[in-house]
Amino acid sequence: MLKQLRSQRTMKTVMWVMAGVFVIGFLFLGQGLNVGSGGGGQTQGNLAAVVNGVKVPYETYNNRVTQLAEGERARSSRDDLSSADYERLESQAYQGLVTEVLVRQEAQRLGLRADDNEIVAYLENNPPPFVRQSFTDEQGNFDAQAFRHALDDPNTDWRAAEAYVRDLLPTLKLQQMVAAGVTVSEVEVREEFVRRTLRSTVRYIGKRWSDIPQDTATPSDEELRRFHQEHPELFSQGEQVRVEALRVAKKASAEDQDELRRDAAKILDELHRGVTTDFAALAGIYSEDPSASQGGSMGWVRRGFLPAVVDEAVWELPVGGRTAPLLAERGLYIVQVDSSRTAADGQHELYLRQLFLQLKASATTEDSLRTFAFQLADAARKDFAGTAQKYGLTPEKLEPITASTFISGFGFSQRLHDWAFAASPNDVGGPFGNDEAILVLRVLGKDPPGLEDFETVRPRVQSGFLEQKRKDAVRAILTAVTQEMAAGRTLDEAARNHGLEVKTPEPFTFYESVPDVGGANEFTAVATALEPGKTSGVVETTTGAFIVQLLRRDPFDEAKYQGAREMHFRTLFDRQVSMLLQSWVENLQKAAKIQDRRGPRV
Repeated sequence: MLKQLRSQRTMKTVMWVMAGVFVIGFLFLGQGLNVGSGGGGQTQGNLAAVVNGVKVPYETYNNRVTQLAEGERARSSRDDLSSADYERLESQAYQGLVTEVLVRQEAQRLGLRADDNEIVAYLENNPPPFVRQSFTDEQGNFDAQAFRHALDDPNTDWRAAEAYVRDLLPTLKLQQMVAAGVTVSEVEVREEFVRRTLRSTVRYIGKRWSDIPQDTATPSDEELRRFHQEHPELFSQGEQVRVEALRVAKKASAEDQDELRRDAAKILDELHRGVTTDFAALAGIYSEDPSASQGGSMGWVRRGFLPAVVDEAVWELPVGGRTAPLLAERGLYIVQVDSSRTAADGQHELYLRQLFLQLKASATTEDSLRTFAFQLADAARKDFAGTAQKYGLTPEKLEPITASTFISGFGFSQRLHDWAFAASPNDVGGPFGNDEAILVLRVLGKDPPGLEDFETVRPRVQSGFLEQKRKDAVRAILTAVTQEMAAGRTLDEAARNHGLEVKTPEPFTFYESVPDVGGANEFTAVATALEPGKTSGVVETTTGAFIVQLLRRDPFDEAKYQGAREMHFRTLFDRQVSMLLQSWVENLQKAAKIQDRRGPRV
């Protein structure tokens, strides 16, 4: 197709321009998602998801996770990613793939297509990343001339790129249709210019909430209960899921401990055989503690600083002495005493170096734990209590799960939370695993949204009640100031009558921070809106309450505005497009039938 259209250099270029604007909401949109049509070929066992009947292969999902993990390693300069990292990346990959399917389905429903002219225009002006890579030198520079020469070469095979763009453009058109409803007025652009560039010079008085000493009197039960009822915004809770768990800790096995001891023996053998006589150099090579970069130096250490088994051993050593490999909870320590002294306060100190080897479950141990976890979950689905008894596990009642609960000794797991809120009482789910533990859960019950139980949150109610009294005290002072000013007193006079200092900070814009006040809040918003010479009423922020008097504001520079207008317009436009696209995708997801077919993460 490209051969036939090479001479058509005057074609419309709407879509390639649009690509730079609208590909913002979908991280991997158009990157070759291959899905089943809903019948034949795929079995339920190798699917990651089914979206309105369209099957997403598990291999596609796994490849996406791998891509994300490689990117994460490159960005963070880490070789090893944690279980929490992988769960986050898996969620990102899954949501991205589901979104891609939904967007494609919607484009097909609307009959959106890409014609040949649009495909050529896009390839010429926005070559896909895998195409650009073929024309990029070692310094990362794109050779546009070589690319253009390849476009004109009839022997270059562009079929893969054409297929990619043909698949991509309908989704771009759909995004353009969705974003067509976004409008940014001239007034909005001018307001953004004012917020970002025009500085306000103000005088103000105020008090932070924390400036008022907290009342030491204990509030009555009646006062607290009334406060609890009158402030549902402080004590409302969403749906909660009550669960109990069978917990299996991810611990290293006895075999792993023995392997660590063998590793330590091999390292120490280098000292014994004279390969090196420098313990610091050995620690720098083998130690898995950050102190390795300083030759294992721990600095001057006092008794009780180290794990008990290590601490006990080092204080029996002479200067120059070294412990045998000592196993503690975190791992294996070899510690050398370099020097000894008595500190100024009379305390005995040792200068120590360590070679630390971390104790962690081996791949063999983790495989064994995974196998056991699946056996445990399968048995628990039939008889939760009996399974716990059989394996010597005590069911553990967890804190009720909310939308953002971090589980003690486990952390946050989106997949666990998603399951808990979708499950019914007595359902058993899992296994759910991370670097610390594996959980099998049973739902005990669900509590609907409503006020949190008063007795449960009594300490928070009392704290909120006392904080409210402090705020009321601040409000009363500033309200009295406004009343005096309304009666004819100046800001300085009224402030002096109430022991308040009039402050004049450096000029600031809406987005800049004001000392003791903060930035981009109600204070800076009022300052940006006031007319010179005018004084505000009481302005409350998260930190306190204030009265603001505007002295002057930078004059509006029309020429400067015209030079920056496009940038501010683009900022506002892209922000609104992003919000609209996100809302649109959320609506697609709500209306869709989506099945998560991924297996448990252990």
